[in-house]
Amino acid sequence: MIRFGDRSSASHTGTVRPADAEYYDHDYFDILTRRYVRRVRFSTCRIRNVLDTCGVGDFLPRARVLDLGCGMGTFAHEFAARGAMAVGLDFAAAAVQAGVRVARQTATRCVPSFARGQAERLPFADGVFDLVVAADFTEHLNLPLLRRVFSEAFRVLARGGRMVVYTPNPDHIFERLRDYRFLLRPDPSHTSIMCLDELTEELSGAGFVCTRAFHRPSHLPVFSIVERLLAPVPALGRLFRRRLCIRARRPVSSGTGRRAVTGPQPGCGGPEVEVAQSRAGGE
Repeated sequence: MIRFGDRSSASHTGTVRPADAEYYDHDYFDILTRRYVRRVRFSTCRIRNVLDTCGVGDFLPRARVLDLGCGMGTFAHEFAARGAMAVGLDFAAAAVQAGVRVARQTATRCVPSFARGQAERLPFADGVFDLVVAADFTEHLNLPLLRRVFSEAFRVLARGGRMVVYTPNPDHIFERLRDYRFLLRPDPSHTSIMCLDELTEELSGAGFVCTRAFHRPSHLPVFSIVERLLAPVPALGRLFRRRLCIRARRPVSSGTGRRAVTGPQPGCGGPEVEVAQSRAGGE
């Protein structure tokens, strides 16, 4: 059983801002849910990339998996369907509710759970997960917050456990166009998109050992072929490497990590955070 500790629910920035509540509403997660349920090309490509980065064959079945900043819980559902004990965590109540609804509609080997809480103050005891997945999440965090999130992920992972990061590449042509507001509009929720070297350095600073780091093309049918052809080209190639995929490991002999997280530690008693079991009778 995965233990929940005393942590209050809030946004990725530590407080619930009106903009967060307005942006991450039921309509937002309904769109993500439809993409997932209908298995559109974007969703299938994303799932394939993340599962490949995780190396799922090394864990399943019965692995303990945390889907961090889960949204409607794509990877909580995917790992539960493969026999894992999966938990999805998000600060948005609408996300947790969407995850519960999808789980009720999906027949899986195991039933995922969902918790509302802060990624920088995880409501879990030390060392309770074998795998932490942060898919399309780190780009929403500023640097001080990212460091706290990585430190917390390190803490809740068992020794030898894995941390996986999947995020857009800031050097890709799409992100460059967004920077210049040419053809593509900036995503207001992307506060800090970091390059591969920066992310691996931050993971190392939290105590992780990075074991795999690579790029993947976009989900676009024709353009992905162009990306595959041009990605290896020196200098030019960085514009065509769409997704960053990183796998890191908590060393078996590791301590508490290099950057200690201040404040009370979870799993030490106190009231539970808001937890939604997908088999429960209400939302």
